[in-house]
Amino acid sequence: MLQTIFKYEWKQLLRSKGVLAALLLFGTIAVFCLQQGQSIYTFQQKAIDSATAKYQRNYKKVQAVFDTLTYTNPGIIDLEEPFSLEWQLQDVKAKEVSPLSILTIGQSDIYTPLMSGQFNKPIFKNDFAEFQNPEKLLVGNLDMSFFVLFIFPLLFIALAYNVRSADSEAGISPLLSTQVTSIVQLLNIRLFFRWLISMLPLIAGAIASLVVVAKLDAFSMLSWLQWWGVALLYALFWLFLGVLMLRFRLSSLVNAIAFTSIWILLLVAIPGLLNTWFNYKFPSTNKTELAEYRDYDFKAWDQPFELQEAFLLERYPRFKELNLANGMDSIKFKSFGYALMVYEKEKQLYNQMSAQKNRLASAEQNSFWLNPAGGVMRSLATISKTGLQAQQQFEEKVLAYRENKLKYLFEKLVTQPHFTKQDFEGMPKMADGRGKNGFMSNLLPLLLLTIICMVLGILFRGKFS
Repeated sequence: MLQTIFKYEWKQLLRSKGVLAALLLFGTIAVFCLQQGQSIYTFQQKAIDSATAKYQRNYKKVQAVFDTLTYTNPGIIDLEEPFSLEWQLQDVKAKEVSPLSILTIGQSDIYTPLMSGQFNKPIFKNDFAEFQNPEKLLVGNLDMSFFVLFIFPLLFIALAYNVRSADSEAGISPLLSTQVTSIVQLLNIRLFFRWLISMLPLIAGAIASLVVVAKLDAFSMLSWLQWWGVALLYALFWLFLGVLMLRFRLSSLVNAIAFTSIWILLLVAIPGLLNTWFNYKFPSTNKTELAEYRDYDFKAWDQPFELQEAFLLERYPRFKELNLANGMDSIKFKSFGYALMVYEKEKQLYNQMSAQKNRLASAEQNSFWLNPAGGVMRSLATISKTGLQAQQQFEEKVLAYRENKLKYLFEKLVTQPHFTKQDFEGMPKMADGRGKNGFMSNLLPLLLLTIICMVLGILFRGKFS
């Protein structure tokens, strides 16, 4: 029976020029979504390569100055000072851009993949951040995750809403009932076939995405399978929802309204209401606090030397043994104290902002029981490393790197007469630690809803036949 039904549905599909045109249109949209993500990925990689190449040129230039066993080079004394060394190096750190960001642009187009690695360039003064067009931020990006989340359900609804009602309205249901042993089984097979047809643009997008991302550096087949596994789970949810809706024997009009209402509820109404509430509950950092930090940075150098010295000795008790008889040592202490005071103020403000973002992320995750589509989006962004969590992990690594370098350079400045070639080559490196990829917890609500739809579809199998 399965083969007969599939042949019948396939012939019906070939006769429907409108459905074929729709499939072609949706397939074109899927390819365009993939191209959009690829263009942003390419742009980011070019920016990273350009900035990294410039830094490497600066590094080799400074390295050549320190590549000596004596201090006869007239420029080496000036370069030993940490602020001068940072200015010459123009250190920059790049975030790892995952190839799967092509599928889920997420927030990666808002947050720059480049950050200054200089300890005297606070995270709030990022020279690599570009102004974003407000219209672009409002509308968002048409990427593959948008196609999976929003567009695929519309295609499935258009194909499946009248699987049962069309036969009843055409008056052929009694004829079908006499020819098959189970009308419910027949309808399920027909619905499954139309679901497969609606999956064609997704399958084409998956194949095309594999061709595009497989040749890129850092490609992971496991991550690619995880991404499309989440997409398949989301598609199965709509299939079982369709199975459940068929049990109610509604008219085509009511079916269309019901399906569309569910789509609006899950993808527009609930996310919109929750976003409004979260914006009220977890407001962004007050700009006044950033202004106060910049004012603190401006005035910190003019703090009394005794205050800066006490601040530094509290953190480095072993410095009390150093002789501060000459003015040069006082300047070294003053520079170290100033730089550390400003950094700690910056870190305090950043941690405050980060804690607020973490509270927001936790509240959003708890809301996925009401907003399962949000859990799918979060999972796709997590796998692609394009969400806010991945950006925070990158920023925290940059902060830790800057702190280590600040302390390293000034400790060398204060405790030894010269900054040697060995000291230069031993400067701290940024950690390469990989972030967590815990995306499954975001999918638990959708998994539960899928199972509920499947169970109810089975329980109601004979109720509405």
